[in-house]
Amino acid sequence: MTDLQIIKQIEQQFNIKLKKVDEIGWNTKTYIVNNKGNIIGLGLYNCGISDISFLKDLTSLILSPLQKDIFSQISPDRVFLNT
Repeated sequence: MTDLQIIKQIEQQFNIKLKKVDEIGWNTKTYIVNNKGNIIGLGLYNCGISDISFLKDLTSLILSPLQKDIFSQISPDRVFLNT
């Protein structure tokens, strides 16, 4: 499954619309794609998502150290993403 197919799946599963952007704001429902078509950024502000297991499929997603810390507290076995 491609990253863009995963985005469509997220949109359907959580009944949200994600917008492709160049920069993610703190209160957005957006994503960033690199020149290879991989998702490298994801903004899911106020979506009510508690199960973040789908993130494992976005192998190019980049998390800041703070984001990694937050995700490790929620689900330690899921913090595997790029820095």
